[in-house]
Amino acid sequence: MRMLLNFGLVGSDMKRLVMIVFLFDSFLAQAKAPSVMRCQDSDGGLEPKVKGRVMATTLPQTCFQKSEKEKSCTEMTSTNPDYCKDENTLMEQYCDPNSGPQEKAITCPCQKGVCL
Repeated sequence: MRMLLNFGLVGSDMKRLVMIVFLFDSFLAQAKAPSVMRCQDSDGGLEPKVKGRVMATTLPQTCFQKSEKEKSCTEMTSTNPDYCKDENTLMEQYCDPNSGPQEKAITCPCQKGVCL
């Protein structure tokens, strides 16, 4: 705010500028990666001894900006199984309630997507 005052913006001009900056920041935040609508983990989470897969259904963020009449977006579904990166590293897929599908490297003897 100090910087805005130094440019001689006061009162309603400053409020307008702050609102424009806020709206622009909101727009940029929404324009990032697609929003995850649904995330399901077949093995229930971080379960390295159980082979599972994460199914994530996403809808591009721009679809949320349209009215229901204009909505012509397609849901995209991806499936990511647990897998062995090498014989000592399991790449465990799971759903994070805040950020959607995630992957975690777990060090263990690994075979066919599970820790032995």
